[in-house]
Amino acid sequence: MEGIDIDILESFAARLGLKVRYLKHKDFYMVWEMPGTWLTSKGSADVACGGIGPAKWRLESPNLEWTLPYFKVLRTVVFNKAAPISNFPKDVNGVIVGAMGSTGFLDAYMRLQKFKKEEFLENSHDDKEDLRRLLAGEIQGIMRGSSVGKRLVRQNQKHLAMLEPWSADDDTGDNFCFVTRAGVGLDMLLSAYILELQGNKKEWNTPLKKHGLD
Repeated sequence: MEGIDIDILESFAARLGLKVRYLKHKDFYMVWEMPGTWLTSKGSADVACGGIGPAKWRLESPNLEWTLPYFKVLRTVVFNKAAPISNFPKDVNGVIVGAMGSTGFLDAYMRLQKFKKEEFLENSHDDKEDLRRLLAGEIQGIMRGSSVGKRLVRQNQKHLAMLEPWSADDDTGDNFCFVTRAGVGLDMLLSAYILELQGNKKEWNTPLKKHGLD
């Protein structure tokens, strides 16, 4: 597992003398609800991470608390140069994949719906499989955050390009936060740690550069 959220959690836990134990979820959908609500054979989760935005409808749960944002994401669509997309969603005439349940998926759905093209939006598999399908011409585009989009394009500059990134609509959640179990104070502790990291530009730039988010 990797990502700036993983790095933050690992360093936060190390400061407290704790060790992070990960409970993998089979897909992204509803993973944000897991802290303190879903019991598994391995226990219950205290924190959910993975690029989770505080969309208005998510904030209504009384059993969850949210940290301050650690990253602001922009949206984009990665496409095959052999079938370019100049305008999203006007140019969409094939399948666009995104992570169902994510704020990016919701943003794409809302935009496509305005043009009566929401049927073209499908659930994503993973970067590797989505990339294979895009290069094979099986899908028209991959909906991702701009940092992931840039990484995919850098790895396949000959064949891929991406649209100019944009901000999601107001209520879909552009900021990435951690979701914590309510009532234990983790949201405040993690928020304070995030502010400390972001206040030290040199220290904060290290994970940003590591994950191509600078």
